[in-house]
Amino acid sequence: MSINEEGKNLTEGQFCSIEQVRAKYNKEDVTEIWNRVIAYRRNFNYETDLRDASHNPYFITLTRTILTKAHNIELRLMKDLILFSSLSDENKEKLLLERKIYALKAVNRFKSQKDINNDLYERIAHLTIDSLPSSLISLQAYSNAYNTNFFLTGINLENIEQVNRHVLNESEESKVEYRNEKYEDANNPLELVDSKEIPIFLNNIISFLRDDNISFIIRAIGLVYSMFALRPFQYLNEETSSLLAKSFLVSSPLSSIGYLLDFESLCFSKSEQVFKKSKECEKTLELAYFVDMVLPFFEKEEKNISEKINFLLAEEKEKLLAQETSEETTIEIERKTSLPFFPTNNRNQPSEIVKKLIELYPSLKEKQAHFFATHCTIGLFYTISQFQKEENTVYETARTSMDELARLGLYVKTKVNKKFVYSPVPKDEINK
Repeated sequence: MSINEEGKNLTEGQFCSIEQVRAKYNKEDVTEIWNRVIAYRRNFNYETDLRDASHNPYFITLTRTILTKAHNIELRLMKDLILFSSLSDENKEKLLLERKIYALKAVNRFKSQKDINNDLYERIAHLTIDSLPSSLISLQAYSNAYNTNFFLTGINLENIEQVNRHVLNESEESKVEYRNEKYEDANNPLELVDSKEIPIFLNNIISFLRDDNISFIIRAIGLVYSMFALRPFQYLNEETSSLLAKSFLVSSPLSSIGYLLDFESLCFSKSEQVFKKSKECEKTLELAYFVDMVLPFFEKEEKNISEKINFLLAEEKEKLLAQETSEETTIEIERKTSLPFFPTNNRNQPSEIVKKLIELYPSLKEKQAHFFATHCTIGLFYTISQFQKEENTVYETARTSMDELARLGLYVKTKVNKKFVYSPVPKDEINK
């Protein structure tokens, strides 16, 4: 195996740490192998503006695998954005609400762990609830901040502080509270920087986010790691980090589609894998360990969002097709109707037609007669949904009514694409 191939396999296939290389080769001393890995990675190494607690720079190895994954996620999200833009306003709001509730569930799962029903989540999302148990007050504040920070214009120090005020439900004039020297976080294994230097490190994050040599999704992931390491505020760092990452992507070409990504589950995660990869980043000053772990998560996220958008588009298309079949064409052509007993010039007088239909078919109800009188053009097809909508009935009534019209020989019932349609019988054929 050549030097480049060995380094490549331990980098591109999986971004292995030295411990993983030891486990893979089942030996303690892997110095020579590791040197080859480092030699390969050096070709893709990039110094960032992020710093550790001792002000040493973080690097990121932008391997072909990492760049390809990030590029593909962004490309698919851009396509999702185009499709999202084509949705009706109603479905846009529906999807935004659904993803907001998904975010609220993630926050609540990690914060209070209090099980609440979907109706309460929806009311919290709509901000239409007056009183909540104390365990859910912070969730209501997050719901409000979620809406507010959708319109955040860029990431600067003032905006970062503002997001923290929002999740705390504090006024924009209140003084921001950075963590103090007594701050403790038993769940986070990373070294804390001096609290007096927090603004310096936040400005490092801002510089990193402005680095256009790194893809947007990788910068958003780097923001999450940096906030996880820095923990700048005394309270609600996870909520702040989630909304900052979302807002950053909204300010990128990904626009509103970036806000739908589930950063909450990532920012609140207490998984062993997140801790191990974060510690590896801190120890080696290599961000790729964290990025390589997170990219597959956002691949799944994009897929979920894409599937939902396409589902809504399919629904819209189906409704449009149903609407088109229910509307009579305005093209001036001669049309034949199925009605056998009244002159052509009476076609547009449904009340007279309904009366004559009931006289001819006593078992018909008025709504059945009315629907047939206004939907009797030869060659067109009508549906149960049309009857339900136009005659203002429930679905079952519409179905039995259409079947009755078919039983009387006025319509021919046919199955097309898993649903039944009804076509008028020519008047010469009726009751043959």
